[in-house]
Amino acid sequence: MKVNKNITLKGNLLRHLFVLILSSLSLPGFSQNILGLGDALQIALANNYNIIIAGKNVEIAKNNYNKGEAGFYPSITFNINSSNSLTDQNDPSSFVQGYFASYRVTPNIDLKWVLFDGLRIRANYDQLRKLSDLSEGNEIVILQSTVQGVILSYNNVLLQKERLKTNREVLKLSSDRFAYFQNRKEFGAAVTFDLVQAKNAMLNDSTIVISQRLELQKAVRQLNR
Repeated sequence: MKVNKNITLKGNLLRHLFVLILSSLSLPGFSQNILGLGDALQIALANNYNIIIAGKNVEIAKNNYNKGEAGFYPSITFNINSSNSLTDQNDPSSFVQGYFASYRVTPNIDLKWVLFDGLRIRANYDQLRKLSDLSEGNEIVILQSTVQGVILSYNNVLLQKERLKTNREVLKLSSDRFAYFQNRKEFGAAVTFDLVQAKNAMLNDSTIVISQRLELQKAVRQLNR
């Protein structure tokens, strides 16, 4: 029986191509670039500028939440003023000639204590407390939002990996089916229509695998950023 060598050659090239696609998707370096959930959370919490800023705001608000800042205690201001001068005495009629320097230091202490100002001082203190609570609540919201985002990104990576695994299995089946019809075609046991259908299915499945790999890479970048 005469075998069509062109069909055999093209079929073998296609099969080698899809074997190459499948092997490239399972390279060890590809999976090593995916962070674990614990590492991703640690990096996100350490490098998130919003969390850092929120933490600083909490620290500032807590430092401001005191009775002295509200005005319960007296305020003391201590100032020191200094003045220096240099005089060149070159008057011929003067018995004293030369340069003369003078230094003056003037300390100043200012004490202020509001004994009664209605309820303004207590209102200020209550406002400082609310600002402290608000800053802490804002920090918690940012932390929760960051953790939630990392977990969602991590789960998306797992989902895309499973989809890629399934698509690769489907591609393997369609590749084997194409080889099966190709062998039958060579011995006259299959029609060209069946072979073309198997080939189109394999091409379509390979496109799906490549697209899914891109989706996985995008999900990994989202997690690692």
